[in-house]
Amino acid sequence: MAEAKYIFEKLTPITDSDISVYESAIDFVFENNDVKNIALSGAYGAGKSSVLASYKSSHPDTKFLHISLAHFQDDQNNASSDAPIKESILEGKILNQLIHQIPAEKIPQTNFRVKKSTGNGAIICYTIATAFFLLFLLHILFFDNWSQFVGTLPDGIIQRFLSLSTANMSLLFSGIGCFAIACFFFFRILLVQKNKSIFKKLSFQGNEIEVFEESDDSYFDKYLNEVLYLFENVQENVIVFEDMDRFDASKIFERLREINTLVNLQREKENKPILRFFYLLRDDIFVSKDRTKFFDCIIPVVPVVDSSNSYNQFISHLEKNNLLSKFNEGFLQGISLYVDDMRLLKNICNEFLIYYNRLNTTELDYNKMFALITYKNLFPRDFGDLQLNKGFVYALFDNKPNFISRVCDELKAKIDKTRKRIADANNELATSEYELGLIFQPKRGYYSRLSSSDQADYDRRLQAINDRNNNVIRDLEETIVTYEEELRKIGCAPLASLITRENVEEVFNLTVTNEIGEENDFSEIKSSEYFALVKYLIRKGYIDETYADYMTYFYENSLSRIDKTFLRSITDKKAKPYTYELKSPEMVFSRLQPNDFDQEETQNFILCDYLLSEKSSSEHLAHFISQLRDSKAYPFVSQYFNCTSYMSRFIQVFNEQWPSLFVDMQADSGFSKEQLRLFSVHTLHFVDSTTLDKVNENSVLTEYINAANDYLAIQSPQVEKLISAFQQLNVCFPEINYDCSNKGLILAVYENNLYELNFKNIAMFLEKLWGIDDSENIIHRNYTIISSDKTSPLYKRIDCNMSKYVDIVLRECSGKIIDDECVVIDLLNRTDISNSQKEEYIKPLITPLHMLSAVRDHSIWASLLDTDILIRSEQNVLDYFCVKGKLDVGLISFINSANHLLDFSSTNISLTEDQSSSLFSETIVCNEILDTQYASILKSIQHYDEAFNIPNIQESKVNILICHNIIRMNPDTLKYMRNEYPSVIPFFIEKNIDEYERMMSSELFIQSELLEILSWNISDAIKLKLLEFSDDEISIIGKNYSTQICVYILTHNLEQEDMGVLYKVYSDQQAEIQKIILENAMVNIEEIILDPNIADKSLKEKILIDSNLAFEKRVNLFVAMLPYIEQDEACKYLSALNLHEYVRIFDSHNKPKFEINQQSEIILDAFKQKGWIFEYVEDENRPGYYKIRRREPRKNEKE
Repeated sequence: MAEAKYIFEKLTPITDSDISVYESAIDFVFENNDVKNIALSGAYGAGKSSVLASYKSSHPDTKFLHISLAHFQDDQNNASSDAPIKESILEGKILNQLIHQIPAEKIPQTNFRVKKSTGNGAIICYTIATAFFLLFLLHILFFDNWSQFVGTLPDGIIQRFLSLSTANMSLLFSGIGCFAIACFFFFRILLVQKNKSIFKKLSFQGNEIEVFEESDDSYFDKYLNEVLYLFENVQENVIVFEDMDRFDASKIFERLREINTLVNLQREKENKPILRFFYLLRDDIFVSKDRTKFFDCIIPVVPVVDSSNSYNQFISHLEKNNLLSKFNEGFLQGISLYVDDMRLLKNICNEFLIYYNRLNTTELDYNKMFALITYKNLFPRDFGDLQLNKGFVYALFDNKPNFISRVCDELKAKIDKTRKRIADANNELATSEYELGLIFQPKRGYYSRLSSSDQADYDRRLQAINDRNNNVIRDLEETIVTYEEELRKIGCAPLASLITRENVEEVFNLTVTNEIGEENDFSEIKSSEYFALVKYLIRKGYIDETYADYMTYFYENSLSRIDKTFLRSITDKKAKPYTYELKSPEMVFSRLQPNDFDQEETQNFILCDYLLSEKSSSEHLAHFISQLRDSKAYPFVSQYFNCTSYMSRFIQVFNEQWPSLFVDMQADSGFSKEQLRLFSVHTLHFVDSTTLDKVNENSVLTEYINAANDYLAIQSPQVEKLISAFQQLNVCFPEINYDCSNKGLILAVYENNLYELNFKNIAMFLEKLWGIDDSENIIHRNYTIISSDKTSPLYKRIDCNMSKYVDIVLRECSGKIIDDECVVIDLLNRTDISNSQKEEYIKPLITPLHMLSAVRDHSIWASLLDTDILIRSEQNVLDYFCVKGKLDVGLISFINSANHLLDFSSTNISLTEDQSSSLFSETIVCNEILDTQYASILKSIQHYDEAFNIPNIQESKVNILICHNIIRMNPDTLKYMRNEYPSVIPFFIEKNIDEYERMMSSELFIQSELLEILSWNISDAIKLKLLEFSDDEISIIGKNYSTQICVYILTHNLEQEDMGVLYKVYSDQQAEIQKIILENAMVNIEEIILDPNIADKSLKEKILIDSNLAFEKRVNLFVAMLPYIEQDEACKYLSALNLHEYVRIFDSHNKPKFEINQQSEIILDAFKQKGWIFEYVEDENRPGYYKIRRREPRKNEKE
């Protein structure tokens, strides 16, 4: 027999292993008869069976009987397979194997029999019984019909025989027969039910009734005698129970231990050898120390291989077939960490040896083949599914486009974030962290803290400042280029490169939904302890998109499995990913007809490259592009655009045959902004003018280019080609990002006026191309800067579009324009801009304009006057007035806003007589002019009005006219002023008092004017002269008239009501006035007597001592004054009246007597009322005289 070429490893237990320690342990068991239940414990694949097999081979005299209870998990019904198996089933399995391993002649008394087939005799008997039952039942149910039928039969033997069945007695026989047969069948049913449990439940009127319940009785308990009989007649010394630990049924050990005890008791009685039970178990079958109670001896088996030493076992087995050199050492070390079973390790090596020799080609990677074989052994069902294009691994690679899409989205997000960071750095106005702190200082609250949103904004702007100051922008731009390069390559990247530490859980946490909506989460794969190995093999690329090459044969000069699979996907209409790698695109192309390219399944990057390589016919390419257009295969176009090697050809052909592609790309969200930009740039570069017009239908390309401010950021542009295309498309850039744009291209755009005339572009050109770095000047002195070089393209462009330019400046000037005066005058004198634009330009203008006449357009003069820019000069006022011929609102406002008083008397002002007269006439009636300017202008013109009769002039301005003697005093003017301006008459008279006094007559005299003049501080001579014209009473109360005037008034114009007041203030007046008051008081003494309080004390004293007044009236005055004076004053006044006798009343030692007369009665009554005396009576001792009593007499005195 020839020597084997290949060395395979068997998976059965080894009979020649080293069991030195184990052998001693097992010998110990057989040396002790009380050790009957023995456990060999160890992990799966530890070598328990090999230890026992090796012991058997070295001890042939010891006989073993093996009962194997192999149990394999059903992945299709994993949930039910995890449920614990009943002990009764295990007991049945044990008895079944035991019965079939013991010769039948050794157990003749057992009742366990092998099933036998049912005989034909029994079947015939059941059939006959059924027929008779039906016959009897029909006879009972249709007896009447049967009787009628038999009665209609003709007479004969048959009729007579059948008539026996029509007798009533026959019904009794039929009923007895039915009942007997039914009882027989019911008995048989109960017997079958008892043994077979055919019927479980009965349903009666919707209610279920349990007829028999399934028995869970233990076979060992139910048939204990039979079981003991079987175990007692086992001829072997040892019964080995294998794989019982796979069922997780611990109570079976209790039952077997009981059986072992009972069997050995019986065997001891019969002097038979001890029967021992060996159990091959894993260590964790019991969760506590209770396992020592079940077993008499436990022999642990050290695992032959685990993840720590499997690498050495791999090396050993691979070296036997000289395959070790085919592998990467790191791969074997990595995969060995997950393989911990010797049988699994051997089988992997065996299968690899077969696959290696059957699929051996120079192109295969043996690491990948070994990885796939390992996956096949660990997940055989999923491997089988993989061959049928389903399962977990297939789903992973089938879902690769989704993973690519997610990675692309992440890269796009990073690009957008980086671009925003660049934009923030370019647009940030603050130049340092200090300035930024000042900006945010008002937003800081208590403890100088910012709100969360303000803090985020502060951090963003601070980063922008640091990026700009640290020159990070260029690094960020390079980062964007790197991201974009990754984005272009990602479509063809293998799955392993897409898996990162961040997304590994998301990638492998895969769920698939089939066509009918059923979800598969591959829980049987993910829950496996070897799932980590699958993740390792895929992440490291040992299982990749080429897995199909390692699963079947390959023949030279034929389609590879990958290419065949692709063609099959077209036939089956099950598209492969766009990145599906074809081995031979030319062979795939040769198998396809033009109409095959009408199918979406032909969408493949490599095949598309072949179509564009000009090796294929244009017909195939036309069908392919039509299919892409009709099916709206935008994802394919987007991803292919990133990785094609035939860009110029792609752009030319696709734009020719699919002119609306760019429009479709814009409408689909799957295309990135960068893709749209690059596609449009390549279109401008590579297509001819005819195709370009087709692509630009409805100006879509023009509008897109115009909307992109970074469009000129083109590396190595064909400037002339692009400028020509721009001009053909009528491109007009509204905004250009100079920093990222190609400088040569942007200069060409500038020189060819391919930009929109707006402030952003103007400012950008001034800053970048003109070198104007002062942004304030660009904003506020824009036209001045541009006008400095009238040969520049920018000035020429603006000069031809001045109206539009003015609108731009007005929008962007921020309310301030400081162009030079000559530039302003030039702009205001242009005829190609409207007056409304000029007026709007004037509003923000702050450049002073000195000469209004320099502006030739008189229609905007009013607007100039409304601003502060026109110098408030007399010449400008005069120029405007001479043109307008009147003082309009604008001119009045202009005059009022002057910061100096306008003076037209200067020699520099050329003012004619007519102009002077006209200006005077307009000014004198203008109430809107400020009083100060009104006075200055009229004064400087030096005109006056002899006969003033102008109505409706403000009072303040009339006062000005009076003050400057423009209105002059004369009788006619005075009368007009009294009627038209009565409120200014006092001022008018005061300013012209001499003329007023000179011309005064009785006709002109008005009392009210006199009263006003009397209050003035002028000479009394004028007042006295004017008083001569008055006959009316004049009050001097409250007036500050001079004594001379008061004397005159009291003498000639006395107002009687004044005397009541003058009486009270008598002592405060001058002597001349007191004299007049005294004279008047003596004339009107009765009024004072009636109310002494109306007169001053001094005045009353003067009256009392004035002998010119009758004595009786003076006495009456004294009596009237008594209620208001004291004794001292009374004595003083009595002495003045020479009434000394009454003074004695106040001397208690005197007893004066008073002659009885009216005077005495009047005085004594007054004293009595005052309380100075009690009473006065006629003296008894001296008739004709009164005596007084100073107090009320006592009681006894009265008696």
